Amino acid sequence: MQGPRVESNSEPDAFYVDLDGTLVHGDTSAETLARYLLGNPLGLIQVLGWWRHGRARVKHELVARVDVDAANLPYNRPFMARVQQLLGRPERPELILASGAHERIVEAVANHCGYDAVLASDASVNRIGDAKLEAIRLRQAGRPFAYAGNAPVDMRVYAGAESCWVVNPVAGIDARLARAGRDFTLIDDRRGAPARWWASLGGPSLLLALVGAWAAWSGGAGVGMALALGFGLLMLVAAGNIARGFRDLDVDRRHPLRRETGIANAEVHPGLLLGVGGSLALAGTVLTFSLGVATGSVGLALGAATTLAGAHRRWPWWLSATLRPALALLAGGLLL
Repeated sequence: MQGPRVESNSEPDAFYVDLDGTLVHGDTSAETLARYLLGNPLGLIQVLGWWRHGRARVKHELVARVDVDAANLPYNRPFMARVQQLLGRPERPELILASGAHERIVEAVANHCGYDAVLASDASVNRIGDAKLEAIRLRQAGRPFAYAGNAPVDMRVYAGAESCWVVNPVAGIDARLARAGRDFTLIDDRRGAPARWWASLGGPSLLLALVGAWAAWSGGAGVGMALALGFGLLMLVAAGNIARGFRDLDVDRRHPLRRETGIANAEVHPGLLLGVGGSLALAGTVLTFSLGVATGSVGLALGAATTLAGAHRRWPWWLSATLRPALALLAGGLLL
């Protein structure tokens, strides 16, 4: 996609590429936060303490506690292919990974992908927006550069770039660049939002909520009660799937099929999913317990079983295939 063309008198000799949402799907910093909190819920107190010293400090502390496998991240393959074409030119530009993620993650990714240099956050500087543009200008010393990004904060860097690439844009930054009269290259490899959310929340396993609602209605419960149970179970199953997805992230990303969708492929922002998962767990618990202590207890058991279910065959297949439907049926039967 091209916006209005602006003539350029010089060819950029450096191509700066953002990491989160551009070179890789999702957000590596938000992902480390989600994995840390799911493995250590009381760690939220520590995170709030770090936050008093700024976002850079939070990122610095998290990477010291959560390992990120650069080889296993969900890379944007179409974008990487276009970059390889660019590097195939006789006079290739210098390729720099410029990210607000912590330098430990950025350096690992740069080494894995063969980038020439990095600009990244450290324990004291959160290198996004103006801070990133300042670092780029200092490094370029007046020479033109190209930049690839995807988020509103990148608009500040685009303002100083000679050439703009927009990858999987959010908040309409492609339209904003077009309105500003900038020429840009657009690469978007995402599926539609409904498909991304369906896969991230658990896909077909969400139908367990219908099993519980049907059991309640068949047993004589009113339509309103059956629907309330169905919504409660839906929330708990979705929350369980989110927790399972983050817990088994590395294994999922090594699987030839699971790595292409849902949480493994960061189809929905990890930070957003973490917030949604916590909200769904709380709302589902309150709703199912409002229908009865026994119903709520079985609902919680269903959510826990979903978190553990078939976690890469830790359970026998027959147990994974029967336990959760049985719990959903039991929740419906106990509603009366």
